[in-house]
Order: sequence, then structure tokens, then C-alpha cells
Amino acid sequence: MASLLEVLIAFVAVMLVLALAAQSLQEVIKIMFAVKSQTAVRALRGLVLEAAKASKLLESDGDAIFKTVVERLQGLGQNGVRKTALRLDSLSAEKLASLIETATPVAGSSLEPTVGTKSDDRLKEVAKRVIDWFPLSWDAVDDRYRRRMRGYAILSAAIVVIGFNADAFAVLKRAREDPSYRTAVTGAATQLDTLSQLQRRLADTTQTGGDTTAAGKKARADSLKVVTDTINARLEAIRAGQTGFVLGAPGGQRWDDIKWWIGILLSTLLVSLGAPFWHDALESLFGLKNRIEAQAKAAAIVAAVKDKLG
Repeated sequence: MASLLEVLIAFVAVMLVLALAAQSLQEVIKIMFAVKSQTAVRALRGLVLEAAKASKLLESDGDAIFKTVVERLQGLGQNGVRKTALRLDSLSAEKLASLIETATPVAGSSLEPTVGTKSDDRLKEVAKRVIDWFPLSWDAVDDRYRRRMRGYAILSAAIVVIGFNADAFAVLKRAREDPSYRTAVTGAATQLDTLSQLQRRLADTTQTGGDTTAAGKKARADSLKVVTDTINARLEAIRAGQTGFVLGAPGGQRWDDIKWWIGILLSTLLVSLGAPFWHDALESLFGLKNRIEAQAKAAAIVAAVKDKLG
């Protein structure tokens, strides 16, 4: 009979694998829909409209400035996967102000230059206010983005859990009864976790790496892609049952079984806690297991010594 610790390790390993799969799906959603950038676009529009209003311009002028800035960003190749999804991750107050200052002519507004007008001066005033207010506007972007991604995390977890048919009760039952399953799933989770940690380090290095040359950036991006592709390939192999075990319960989804739905809901909530949470939990359990084994070995040595002396 398996010990409680072994069962817990296997259960946590399953949650980690599912969380990594959900994380991969979440990344796809984030990239396809440029989630953070779309949140930033709303903040950008509000910032420009308020700056224009404070500069005593018409609301239509503010809308025209915003439209011009968006068109220029798209012209500079800042589109997301979808044409309308701008990438604004690297937009700073100074860059935005520069785009506004050089936006003349602003078509469809009172800022179109005519004889005797000073549209450039008015745009510079708007740009100055944008620089002053940018931190206040952009601080809220991260908060709204985190809330939206929390919703996507739950959605991704639900899709993955149902797709793998991994209701918590079935996972726990199999972890308790099948030693080969415990071994296989713990090994797979450990390998995927190692790759995930490498992926995270490479992602951080890609954003803040010291080598800013085109070759350096490409080398980091290529390394990150290799690791990401490896993770996705291993997750697909697990999903397809090519790794010697089935992650979820065999037999398909039981849509009319209330206990199955409760298990699916529980798994969804657990998986939505995220891969970092399950990484820490698995490390803690392995540490506890190692301490228990070390204590058992020490006790065995002491007992053997006592037997010899006695």
C-alpha cells in the first residue's frame, strides 16, 4: 500500500502537468488576442482624450489624435497576431509623446494645419500632459490585466482538465492504487518542471539580456523557442497516451455524472492556481520525503550499532 506522501507527490505531479498545459494554452490566448495590449489600448485612448480635454481641445480632436497614433503604431509594425491587436508592451511616455507631437496633420479634426494656426503647439501641449499623466494611467493597466488573465487562467484550466478528463477524485484514486502510474507521472512532471524553469529563465533573459545585438536577441529567442516546442511536444505526447500512462481517467467524460462534475470543478480550481504554485508544492514534498528517508536511514544505522554493541 502506498504511503500518504507518495500519493500526495503523484497527485501534485498531475496538477503540475495540467497547470503547465493550461499555461501553454493561456500563452496562446494571450498572444493571439494581445490581451495586455488591448487593455493598454483602452488606457491609451482615455489618456489621450483627457490630455486633449485639459488642453482645451474638442473631444473629436482627442479621438482624431488617438486614431492617428494607432495608425502610426500599426505602420511601425506594432500589430499583434490580429491586425487590430496592437503590441504596446514597450510603449513609454516619451515614445507616445513623440508620436503625438509629430502627428500633424491630424485628419478630421480642428488640428488640421491652416494658415495662421499653430496645431504643432497644441499637440506639444497634449504631449506634455501625456508625459505627466502616463504613470497614473499605466499603473492601472497591470491591475486590469492581472484580473483579466485570472479569468483566462480559469478558462484555460477548465479546457485542459476536461480535455484530459482529469477529475480530482479519479486522479487521487489512481495515484493511491497504481504504483507504475505514480512513478510515470512523477517522472514526467519532474522533466516538464525542469524545462519550464529553463523556459522562464530564457524568457527573462530574452527581455533583459545584456547582449542587445540582433544576433544576441535571435539566439535567445531561438533557444526559448526550442524549449517551448519541447514542452509542447511532451504535453502532446502525454495527451496522446504515448508516455506509458494516461493522465486523466480512461473511458471518456461522464457528462451525466454529478460526482465527475464536482471532480472536474475541483481540478479546475486547483490547476488555475498556476504552475509556480505546484512547482513549489512538489519541491516541498520532495524535500519532506528526502528528510524522512534520511531520518529512517539514520535510525536504521543507530539500531544496527546498538545491536552490535548489545
